[in-house]
Amino acid sequence: MKPDEEGWSVDGPRACHGNGTIIEFAGDPASNDFQMTPAKLPEGIDALGIARLLRQGADAYRRHFAGQQDYESPAGQQTEPKDARTVKVTVKRKRAISRPGQG
Repeated sequence: MKPDEEGWSVDGPRACHGNGTIIEFAGDPASNDFQMTPAKLPEGIDALGIARLLRQGADAYRRHFAGQQDYESPAGQQTEPKDARTVKVTVKRKRAISRPGQG
């Protein structure tokens, strides 16, 4: 687990920064079903600094898995590459019901 140029090291579903910040990841980093849970944020850092730190951690995690087609998610289920997913959306309209005297 070697730190990158921004001080992040990634091991499985976890990224650790040199200042002690830890981010746990869940889901596929190439999809919208991607979640991160930060812990041990440093004290005295403003909101913009926290946002920058979290973005850098998420970027480090994505770079770590960029070359892999499939990988085991933290929950244990096998995820597919982004290209292999197809989502079909069907929208059905409800019939309007009119009652006598209401138009």
